[in-house]
Amino acid sequence: MMCSGNLMVHAAKKVIIVGIHYEVCPNCGSGKTIKFVYGLPTYELFIEAEEGKVKLGGCVRFSEESPDYYCKDCHFEWTKQQVIDNTYNKIKKVKVSYGQVYKDFYQININMEDLQLSWEHLYEISLGEKTKPISKQTAGNFVQQLKRVHLLNWDTEYNQSAAEEGTQWHVEIVTDNDDTISKGGMNDFPEEWGMFRSIIEVMAGERFYND
Repeated sequence: MMCSGNLMVHAAKKVIIVGIHYEVCPNCGSGKTIKFVYGLPTYELFIEAEEGKVKLGGCVRFSEESPDYYCKDCHFEWTKQQVIDNTYNKIKKVKVSYGQVYKDFYQININMEDLQLSWEHLYEISLGEKTKPISKQTAGNFVQQLKRVHLLNWDTEYNQSAAEEGTQWHVEIVTDNDDTISKGGMNDFPEEWGMFRSIIEVMAGERFYND
């Protein structure tokens, strides 16, 4: 991603992924999966189970570790939480751009693979930049914080349709197979933006000054 005249310009990415794919088997990657259903089954539910449309999990779901999904190809069973954990653990880079047109603009790159963070403040020209190492523990804690703000479940775009200028932001998440998850907006933000911004400022050791 480049910043030209404080306007964000995004290069084409290999793959754009939105959200977390609970129903893709984390063991073999198959999409031939069905949901577990808990509780006293009806006659109709028995028929659906016989047809392979659902998997009966019993009258009671005993714990959070009880599976949510079943793979018809490899017979693997998993929970939603396992998918969430696995997906966040695949994040290797987070790139954040934030600022206003023709005003202060910030670019922060956090690399969990190389354990390095770079930060730059621009106002037509660079007003300061730095690179610093981060520890493996810090990188791990950062990923856990991203999970708390539900970053991967944000919408792809947050835009006020009538807005022609104002605050722009863009978050690019790169996974360990070089797929890219892209989020962004203009003058509109996800509910967890304030917490996310604080996390990024703490990681960078710098505050955003354009408010």
